[in-house]
Amino acid sequence: MKKFNYILGALVAGAMTFTSCNLNNSPKFNDADAFVAFTKTAISVDETAGSAEVPVLLTSIEGYYGTIAISVDPSSTAKEGLHYKIKEGASMSFTPEKKSNVLKIEIIDNAEFTGDVKLVLNIGTVIGTFNKGKNTQCTITIVDDEHPLGYLLGDYKLQSESNFGGAVEDIVTLYKDENDINTVWIGNMVPGATSEKVYGIVNEDKTIISIPVDQTIAKSSTYPTILLHGFYGEDGTAIPTGGTIDAEIIEEDGQIYIVIRDFYGSHVFDANGAELGWFELLLGSVWTKQ
Repeated sequence: MKKFNYILGALVAGAMTFTSCNLNNSPKFNDADAFVAFTKTAISVDETAGSAEVPVLLTSIEGYYGTIAISVDPSSTAKEGLHYKIKEGASMSFTPEKKSNVLKIEIIDNAEFTGDVKLVLNIGTVIGTFNKGKNTQCTITIVDDEHPLGYLLGDYKLQSESNFGGAVEDIVTLYKDENDINTVWIGNMVPGATSEKVYGIVNEDKTIISIPVDQTIAKSSTYPTILLHGFYGEDGTAIPTGGTIDAEIIEEDGQIYIVIRDFYGSHVFDANGAELGWFELLLGSVWTKQ
């Protein structure tokens, strides 16, 4: 026991000595590691915004004198003069008193649909004693406001009746597809039983959204397969593989409604494909644009 106490005492004394030494020596930051970088690697801006600002920061305690050049990456889909103009800041100077800068970009609102475009910027040549940081590239997504389905996108108030009893109300959201102007993605299509977006195809007349069944509408660690399924509202026949749940697009007095007369919901299956039941089955629904 005495030997143990002696060792413990020696360790405590050593720790106290070590702590005392640390307190007497203040740590010093090595400013040789100073770097310049974008503060954000991705920015999204509406085409109607008029302008965008891209911050650039010199991370340094004492600061340095130096300059950097910012260039447009060849992978950019945004075209100068059509989608944007760099107003000022493509060449930036830093001093001990000025450790931050902003690249100012004019966003051009053109009258034609081109889809979302990306302006990719790189920190290029550095003249000075600081380095480039990790974030040397920033992507600005310019969101096109002339999307043919733009008026349909956004939040809707869903009102329905559950097959299991009681009214159902919630918010459903329509999103655009990044590649197909006739496709929309629907979030929260079955309130309380949805974790995945499902897609629908808008017809040429923009009067119907056809939503294919058998899409994965939710994921669960308990149930291997959860699919969007439904029944034709007219006769109650199950909608087969390859069929669609049809949603009518109705516009009255400037208000947009989406009306689904089919019954639809989240259908659960086990690993062998055997039916386990329904999370929810809605007896049709009306969505009102918010």
